[in-house]
Amino acid sequence: MKSKTSIIERSAAAILVADMDFGRCAVASKLPRALWPVGEKTVLQRLVDHIAAEEIKNIVICSAVDPVILGKSLEIPEGVEVRFHKELFPRGTAGSIFDAWHIAAAELLLVFHAEIVSAPDIETILSAHQQSQADMTILFNPVSDEDTHPSETAQIYVCEQTIIEDIPQDGYCDIKETLIPRLVQNSKTIFAVEMSSGVGNFRNWQQYLTAVASYIKLNDTNHIDETAQMEQGVKIIGPVVICQNARIGSNTLILGPVVIGKDVKIDADCVISESVIWQRSRIGKNCLIQRSLLNQRSYVAPSNTVSQTLLTRKAARTYRLPARLDSVAANIRNKMEAPMSSLKGIFTRSSGYLRGKIRRDTSYIRWITGSLIFIAFLWSYWSSVFTDLWAIWMQSDEYSSGLLVPLITAYIIWTRRKKIAACKITPSLWGLVLFAFAQAFRFFGLFFMYDSAERISMLITVSALILLLFGWKILARLTTVLLFLTLMIPLPNSVHRHLMIPLQNWATTSAVYCLETIGFTVFREGNVINLNGVTVAVAEACNGLRMITSFLVISSMVALLVKRDLLQKLIIVVSSIPIALLCNTIRLTATSVAFTYIDSARWEGAFHDFGGLAMMPVAIAIIVLELWVLSYIFVPAETLPQQVITRK
Repeated sequence: MKSKTSIIERSAAAILVADMDFGRCAVASKLPRALWPVGEKTVLQRLVDHIAAEEIKNIVICSAVDPVILGKSLEIPEGVEVRFHKELFPRGTAGSIFDAWHIAAAELLLVFHAEIVSAPDIETILSAHQQSQADMTILFNPVSDEDTHPSETAQIYVCEQTIIEDIPQDGYCDIKETLIPRLVQNSKTIFAVEMSSGVGNFRNWQQYLTAVASYIKLNDTNHIDETAQMEQGVKIIGPVVICQNARIGSNTLILGPVVIGKDVKIDADCVISESVIWQRSRIGKNCLIQRSLLNQRSYVAPSNTVSQTLLTRKAARTYRLPARLDSVAANIRNKMEAPMSSLKGIFTRSSGYLRGKIRRDTSYIRWITGSLIFIAFLWSYWSSVFTDLWAIWMQSDEYSSGLLVPLITAYIIWTRRKKIAACKITPSLWGLVLFAFAQAFRFFGLFFMYDSAERISMLITVSALILLLFGWKILARLTTVLLFLTLMIPLPNSVHRHLMIPLQNWATTSAVYCLETIGFTVFREGNVINLNGVTVAVAEACNGLRMITSFLVISSMVALLVKRDLLQKLIIVVSSIPIALLCNTIRLTATSVAFTYIDSARWEGAFHDFGGLAMMPVAIAIIVLELWVLSYIFVPAETLPQQVITRK
């Protein structure tokens, strides 16, 4: 039997990081689950540190997430080599193992899913695998006495080099559905090990809370950072983790397991129970937080209850002068009285000149008022709407086209500037009524935590300001442009979730139909297409929603720019949805056929990305063809010259 040192030397670790989960979880759509914190470290950082502590120096991180995002959040331990592999298209668990093995070039590979809270003892895993003499060892979480379901896999595997020949080099391959049946068919040995304690796998925020709570209970963790401040009367019952610079008000009760992140402020008379609060969050007085997850910079107003909830609302920034600086501020005010009195006369003379100037030209009032209102509008919506939209545009392929909408809007307004300038400016007080409605709608979104309501209220606010400052005629001129701006707003999460699965099923069904029509033998397993021995997974990102949103933007832009009647423009906009689904089917069919002939993973990734880009000119060509057909269907009535008809 080989020693522990020899096993470690011939071993490497592969960490599989899940992709951004847009639409299903509000936190996972903005922050990969591998970067969720447990105390002062992220889940990924804890796993890397644990592997390095077990003297494994060769680590490969496979993910579709940008390696720059992962690298910035990761502190690599000294003497450890960490390499990143970005998946250009879905490869599945076994496909990722194949890629990691060729990068690590090791005899034995330990595979971990990154989304685990408590990593197991690696020496125990290797010893069990060595004794079994198996080709693959699968680790399972233990079954509790109350649980009647079979144990679930811990998503940790130990793989010998002999399984490589059973993993296809190209396409999608999953361990459970594809690799294990092939290993059994080829008489390979698979060994299952049930661990003494769970590793804390999680896929959503509820499982994350359970995993963190179990970890803290199991290890009886009680860590209170020395920089944390707790006022008189704070009571802590059970295990807790309180991070740097946390401030807990008087008479607050903390019932563990609880994790309070860095720079969190909790006011007096609160109760915190079985919850995780991420950094820079703020909780007002007399609040109850029970079994909930509070995202970074979340805010809970005083006397509120948050129970079994994921809170993602960002708090408004407040700036207060510290009490110890009050005397300094008073001294500064006293010293500034003399200079201010001399400046008062200068200001009086200047204001008199400006008043006379404004009386002669009233447009100054409008422009000054409009500028101040525009600045206030940006300040009000900046942190809560604009920053969130920017993050979604940058991270979500489905809604990345929203970034172009404001730019296209500015261009359309520029092309219509003469017609807009010709309208008479007649400010209307109805703008105040519409503005009040917009803010009430925004308050509704803030209170019930509907991000979409707040984003829509932003567009209603813009309409209200246009009506208030310029009047009905200019608002009517800009109505279609304001409707176009709604395309930059993502769909509500509930709508997005209900669309994902039907669109994914449609994409798979239509692709299979096209492949069978052109003569291929196709086997379908769920959303996985088996074509001539090559498996192609129709992932959620391939469901066609990205093309629908992009083509809606393109067709709406065309409708706003072309000179056609309203019915033709509506046909152009509505037809973008079937055009998008058709182009997505063409792309999936062409990609599936190409994967049967392309052997290089590099060229497969390039073709996969190029296939999506190539559909843009195809869609534009279809729209142009549609305009040509409509020009023959909708023929304008010919104007006949006036004739005088006389009758005897």
